[in-house]
Amino acid sequence: MKYILILLFLCNLGHSQFLNKQSSQTLTNRVQNIFVFGNQVVDESLIRARLSVQEGKEYHPAILQGKVAESIRALYSSSLFGDVEVEIEYAQSGNGINFYIKVSEKPTLLEVLFEGEDELAEQELKEHIQLLEGQVFGPADIERNRQRLIQHYRTEGYLLVDITYSTEVDSETGKTRVLYSILEGQKVEVAKIEVEGNRLLDSEGIVGSMDSEISHWFNDGEYKEDVFKADKDSILKYYRSFGYIDAQVLETRTEYIPDPTYHFYNGQFTKDFISNQQLLKTLNRDLKNIGHPFTELAVKATRQSNPYYRRFRQNDDQGVLVREITSEVQAVELFNRYLDLENLRQQIISRVTVTSFKSSEIKKMLKQDKLNEDEERKLVRLMLEEYYPVLKYREINTSSKVRLVVKVEEGRKYYMGNAVFLGNEVLVDDVLRSMVSLDSGDVFNDSYYQQMKQSFFNVYREDGYLFVRVEDSKDYQDSIINVTFNIVEGKPAHVRLVQINGNTTTKDKVVRREIKLFPGDTYRQSSMERSFRDIMQLNYFDNVVPDVKMVGGQAVDLVFDVQEREAGTGQFTAGMAYSGAQGMVGTLGLSIPNCCLGDGQKADLNIQYGAQKQDYSIGFSEPWFMDKPIRLGGSINYSWAEYDGWDEPVTRTGFRVFTGTRLTWPDDYFYIQGDYSFQYNLQGENDPGVVLRTGIESAIGATIIRDDKNLPIFPTEGSRISLNVQRAVPIGVESLTESLGINRQYFEFWQTDLNMKWWFPLIGKLSISLDNRIGIITGEKIQYRTLYRMGGLLGYQGKLRGYGNGQIGAGKLGRSYYNFTSELIYPIAEQRFYLQGFFDAGNVYGDFYDTALAPDAADLRNPGEDVDLTNVYGDIGVGFRIIIPMLGIIGFDWAWPLDADKFNREYKNRATNDGGVHMNFVIEQGF
Repeated sequence: MKYILILLFLCNLGHSQFLNKQSSQTLTNRVQNIFVFGNQVVDESLIRARLSVQEGKEYHPAILQGKVAESIRALYSSSLFGDVEVEIEYAQSGNGINFYIKVSEKPTLLEVLFEGEDELAEQELKEHIQLLEGQVFGPADIERNRQRLIQHYRTEGYLLVDITYSTEVDSETGKTRVLYSILEGQKVEVAKIEVEGNRLLDSEGIVGSMDSEISHWFNDGEYKEDVFKADKDSILKYYRSFGYIDAQVLETRTEYIPDPTYHFYNGQFTKDFISNQQLLKTLNRDLKNIGHPFTELAVKATRQSNPYYRRFRQNDDQGVLVREITSEVQAVELFNRYLDLENLRQQIISRVTVTSFKSSEIKKMLKQDKLNEDEERKLVRLMLEEYYPVLKYREINTSSKVRLVVKVEEGRKYYMGNAVFLGNEVLVDDVLRSMVSLDSGDVFNDSYYQQMKQSFFNVYREDGYLFVRVEDSKDYQDSIINVTFNIVEGKPAHVRLVQINGNTTTKDKVVRREIKLFPGDTYRQSSMERSFRDIMQLNYFDNVVPDVKMVGGQAVDLVFDVQEREAGTGQFTAGMAYSGAQGMVGTLGLSIPNCCLGDGQKADLNIQYGAQKQDYSIGFSEPWFMDKPIRLGGSINYSWAEYDGWDEPVTRTGFRVFTGTRLTWPDDYFYIQGDYSFQYNLQGENDPGVVLRTGIESAIGATIIRDDKNLPIFPTEGSRISLNVQRAVPIGVESLTESLGINRQYFEFWQTDLNMKWWFPLIGKLSISLDNRIGIITGEKIQYRTLYRMGGLLGYQGKLRGYGNGQIGAGKLGRSYYNFTSELIYPIAEQRFYLQGFFDAGNVYGDFYDTALAPDAADLRNPGEDVDLTNVYGDIGVGFRIIIPMLGIIGFDWAWPLDADKFNREYKNRATNDGGVHMNFVIEQGF
């Protein structure tokens, strides 16, 4: 419109001026001067460079008009100016002309501020706007970003959000601040979901297939527009899984449930800014009028909402100053007090007459003898709407609850007929037919059908046929669907190159040795998937993205894009801890699973130092010794501690070495390891019997593991089974102890531990883990610390989180144990934050004994006979885990014991359990 007005002005002015110059026979105009003013930041030369008219040149009037219009457009298109004005001055004589160009520069942004944001963080809001500091901007830019903010709030469920803005020029810099004022409002919840038109499938199943959920105490049921739109596809997928291929969703609509409070809401109070100012003006005029009923009611509303006056001043005649209403927020608060306070509602109703209002509905309600609370609220709301220029209750969506309605048309139910294969030569019909998951006569489940088509691709890709095409055609005969699969097999693909991208610390060779495909190999899908899994098992990367790139008729390049863990793959911990038994203890820990220039080695250092406890250990391991899949490593340790009630401190010194390798039989998920450990334990004189405290533990062990879980941390499927056998014998230590001059007492026992854990995916991202553990110790000279204990989360056998640390088995000759744990795991943010629900059960088996009267080995029964899976302690609970770079996995668990009374009876005079919640805090390594 601005352009049009300028052009009309120029045309008018030009014609009148040129008509007046007819007598001089002037056919052209000469531009004498161009004057530019109004610019403060933009250099004048930049403005002149965009002008199409130039000083000293002559133009025909028609051409001059076009040049002026073109100049105006060029200045606007620079996005530097909010307004451009052009004035023309003709000389008194001759054909001279002067141009005066006045520009109004757009402001330069100093910063963007927010107020009123509560549920969403300021940083999150800044990520959704496109205003940059130092950039020029105009009202359109502010409004565009306001709409972006509103849309983001709406996607988060805040449909009642209202956002206004204001600007302020900084006196020092001359730049402008933009302030967005936010009224978030309540999140809109889904109160009900209704399905119309369904006759064959029940509404409960259809609603269950949707991502939109009804609000319950255990579920917030947020309403999100984009989720409700996507529900259409979910409903169609649900119908097609039952054979209703022609099903349609005819309509989806959202109905706001009327607000039972009849409240006013910020942002939906008046029609616009002008009406808002009119309302405030009228309201303040009424409040200043001492005789106006609203003045008295406003005083009472203020007094009754003020805690001080409500508590200490009971006299209704005592006034409370009502300040001038200066904002919509204050007006909304006052009006809602009229609605919420029962005595005020009744006084408003009693002080008006039927003839005071035009609305027939108000008149009808005023004639009623008695009104209930809902009717009173509605009447007061209608009266306020007629008296003040506020938005009508029926015209706005102020409810925080909605009803979702879905209208469907089901159509016919279809069944599977025959499946025919054409064009297949590499794979015969019988192989392909074995992958058909729908038999003739089965309901045509479209989900199964799509999975079946994908299985054809997978079986071909396993033999290298990456370029295979499977085209299906359906023949409908009444309710029967016959399917023909036309297959174009092509030729097998071969690997040309294997590329690794994104690794900045980890060397290529560390990743390459986990890849199961090499240049020249025929491509196999299972080898590609296994390569992805094994790279992830290194636990050096947050993510691995494998890709296959076609580079020729039969050649492909394999690309693995890896993303190394944030802040490296190591873990560093430092802190202080206090306990009544050991006082203040400082801790320092460093664990780096990919140390030494990215070659994959692991190093550990742990220190604990206090007045009554000292603990030092250092370890190192090489996963590929001499570039072969042989793990080699070792560690040394020293610890010293004093315990109340013990005559001697406890000292342990020793070392451990181990070596292991991967196996290819029974399959290549197996790993075997052997180790040797030497520990000198010094804890005073030994009591007679089978349990010893002081002596030498010289032990050899073997561990075999089968691990095919899909992820190293928080897997969702797969298993990990490990069997560890350790034998403590005096072989090879007699001469060593003699030369060192230390106690020659040695331990002699067998220890066997079996751990079996499985992970299964459930619904969506929810998964479950099942963990079974069992252990048995036999022998004649058993190390005291080897006896099994249970309770708490870490440091003892298994998990039994509803009981104190190590309480189960305390004071027992615990030579056998069993533990079962089931955990439901849901990722809020995958590889970042997880919620857990769990059930633990377990027990340590054996008789209580007095250390001074410890049983002799000859009097002991087989510990395997003590195991009783029906005699266990249980607990249930919830918790969460957070993966924090450089720190590891931090978690809290809250557990409730299920057998507190049983525990108190068995462990009387030793420990008690009140049956209340037990909180467990843990910091675990993520590798």
